[in-house]
Amino acid sequence: MKEGQVHETVIGSPRGGVIRPLLVNLYLNYLDTIWERQFTQTGTLVRYADDLVILCHRKEQALKAIRVLKAVFAKL
Repeated sequence: MKEGQVHETVIGSPRGGVIRPLLVNLYLNYLDTIWERQFTQTGTLVRYADDLVILCHRKEQALKAIRVLKAVFAKL
């Protein structure tokens, strides 16, 4: 929806579509891999499909986690 008008798209997977969780897990496997290799000291990444939480002990870790997520998502 843009400016009150519905616009259909032919890209992406439909929200609520049965294939969506599988596609999201395949896509975000990269995030899981990078996090496990390089950022476990920053916090614990907990992810289910396209929902995620990063559990951190300190504010500095949380801010670093946000920077890492932004960088990974920009690459994806």
